[in-house]
Amino acid sequence: MQIDEASLAFGAHEEEIRLPIDPRHVERSGLDYLALGHWHGTRIERTADGRARIAYSGTHEQTSYRETAAGNVLLVEIEAKGSEPRITPIRLGVLAWASASFAFAEDVTLDRFLDTLRGIRADFLELEFRASCPSASTRSEVMEEVEERFSDLRIKDADLRWGHGEGSPSIDISDASLQKVLQRLQAEAAAASGREQEVLRDVVSLLGRLIRESVA
Repeated sequence: MQIDEASLAFGAHEEEIRLPIDPRHVERSGLDYLALGHWHGTRIERTADGRARIAYSGTHEQTSYRETAAGNVLLVEIEAKGSEPRITPIRLGVLAWASASFAFAEDVTLDRFLDTLRGIRADFLELEFRASCPSASTRSEVMEEVEERFSDLRIKDADLRWGHGEGSPSIDISDASLQKVLQRLQAEAAAASGREQEVLRDVVSLLGRLIRESVA
């Protein structure tokens, strides 16, 4: 089967996908309409005569953050042999997926961030933190506040820097022993990476929160 490369251009996140479907095969076979599966997003292709005769309906629900145009079924109407099909996407999916990024600044507090987060209407959220966080607001605090709002909340914080450029939050501690413990944890978190850094940051965040609550 000869492959028309122009017909295989998918989105940016599907660059590696190659589907050996030659649109000219539809005309050669005398098909009025060719329904294709396995692709998760709705996609309608035109044959060489410019008519829409090939379509992927996609899945009835989106299944990942990278999928586009999922959650539809297609109503296909063909008036007569040789007529161009009328293809109407009908929304069926009820789950909403969203990706968002949030850049902390010196004047952005955790409360303001949470207000922004509560304004996002979605069932599944992929959230990326950027810039510098001025307080000890790490993933554990965010999860505690908003876990009931989302069926799935994924945090990407590889580009998040801790306040004051030191890789750690600023917490006022009068007890010298607690101060040493916190400083040691902050130093270990700054030197760690991957999952270990993630856990240490959560420990720092929890300790900082308990300290602030005890002196409030």
